[in-house]
Amino acid sequence: MNTLSNTFKSRNRPVSLGKQRGAATLTDLLLTGGLIIGIIAFIFVLYNYAWPYFKAWRASTVQLANMSSVNSAYNGASSFAALTTAGVAQQNIIDLKFLPGGGVISNYYGGSETFAPATLNGVSNNTQSVTDTGVPRKACLYHVNMLADAVDTITVGGTSVKAFGAALDTNAAIAQCNTGDYLTIVSGRIKQS
Repeated sequence: MNTLSNTFKSRNRPVSLGKQRGAATLTDLLLTGGLIIGIIAFIFVLYNYAWPYFKAWRASTVQLANMSSVNSAYNGASSFAALTTAGVAQQNIIDLKFLPGGGVISNYYGGSETFAPATLNGVSNNTQSVTDTGVPRKACLYHVNMLADAVDTITVGGTSVKAFGAALDTNAAIAQCNTGDYLTIVSGRIKQS
């Protein structure tokens, strides 16, 4: 019985999974430090490269939707002659989160978005002109590229980067988007029937 008792006791002893440690080893510190540096690098890349792209995608998508809604609202009219920012703000065309009140429209960047009629290709008031202010430099080129196929004209900081009937001048867009920290982009779209 003594042998059985010793066998039973040995099986009830705590099993050691490794030697007991009181402090972290150099390997533990290096792995933890590497993980922290990796997380910081990921956040840096996300903030500097992916976030401006996302904001530009969202802002240009909202702007194009607004332009389409304005075009639909003026479908029966022969031109955009009566187009005003206050009028657009009051027609429930714009998402409420971009309407701080007083006939003002905010854009996704925290700047303003204004609507006005414009003359293009010799036809008076045939174009809706949308001016976005406060566009960050990091998002500017993305924003312009995303608008380029859907609008007829684009200016950045007062300089044309897409003329009517022409493709986007990428070199001019790059140059203009690097002229300041916050820029103004004006895009125009001819009235669709």
